[in-house]
Amino acid sequence: MVNSNVSWHDRRTRVLRQATPVLRQWLLDDGSLTRRLIQLCGHDFNVKLLGACRGRPRHDERRALSVRSGEQAHVREVYLCSGATPLVYARTVIPLSTLQGSARRLAHMGERPLGALLFSSKGMRRAGIQVSRLSGSLLQHDLSDEPVWGRRSVFYLTDKPLMVSEYFLPSLFELVASKGVSEGVR
Repeated sequence: MVNSNVSWHDRRTRVLRQATPVLRQWLLDDGSLTRRLIQLCGHDFNVKLLGACRGRPRHDERRALSVRSGEQAHVREVYLCSGATPLVYARTVIPLSTLQGSARRLAHMGERPLGALLFSSKGMRRAGIQVSRLSGSLLQHDLSDEPVWGRRSVFYLTDKPLMVSEYFLPSLFELVASKGVSEGVR
């Protein structure tokens, strides 16, 4: 879980100057992160469910999703892994009003990757990517003290919003480097 004191910036922010070129490619790629991780990890890619339940979105999430104070949402937290190694911590916030009709399945993803479903959905659209740089202590699930970069987007399925936040752990870039992939995986 990420503490609530996170500052989010649009993709043109000066904060990105602190990021390496490879990191910027991962942060700003508007394609499926799931697909990209599968290309990097192959059969070792998996999703580890940390939790999924009704809860109150953080203030910044409520604002981005236009959810009223006190309103609950479905909150899902996972690691995207290569084998047992977490590469990305992801948090999805889905307003309960989004979980109607066929979208109800979003509350029951378990350890299946959400990205595969989102990017295969007809009519899915994605709002702009926002980025943030957190100290390792702000990301409670982080396995290191190094700064962690994150990105988030609001997705719309049949014009109903949900937010996906993804935090790139240092282990991701160690894996990228060990595979000799200088530009990341496409």
